[in-house]
Amino acid sequence: MRKHLLIFALFAVSGTALTAGYGSNKPEFKISIRAHETEIPAGHPVELEITKTNISSHTLCVSRANGYTYNAWRSGTSVPETEEGRRLHQRPGPMIDCNLPPHQSAIDTAAVNDYRDMSQPGTYTVQLSEGAVTSNTVTVTVTPR
Repeated sequence: MRKHLLIFALFAVSGTALTAGYGSNKPEFKISIRAHETEIPAGHPVELEITKTNISSHTLCVSRANGYTYNAWRSGTSVPETEEGRRLHQRPGPMIDCNLPPHQSAIDTAAVNDYRDMSQPGTYTVQLSEGAVTSNTVTVTVTPR
């Protein structure tokens, strides 16, 4: 009986510790993206500049570009993930720096077509997310080679 009580007590304390400080739904950061180029030949990298800004009053950790969820749509239809994109769900991106001060930004670059299939010519809308925080959307046109 004591063993079960101890496990329950640890679970209850852990649950409280995990939610402490997260009582509000106010995000601690924001993400904005910008396409390096808005017209890209098929097969070339579709590079984004990703800016993560700490809007909290305390220091945050920043993940690498592969710590985001990449979403892309062509003519309003979601495009499939690449093999690398599927792997992201199996292993979250590592933290690269746990020293992003309040009201400061970290900037990274990523090729969104590493994570989403953007090999077909067309107009794509792209958005990133990390947890419940989503970025703005950008539009890029992939042209025939």
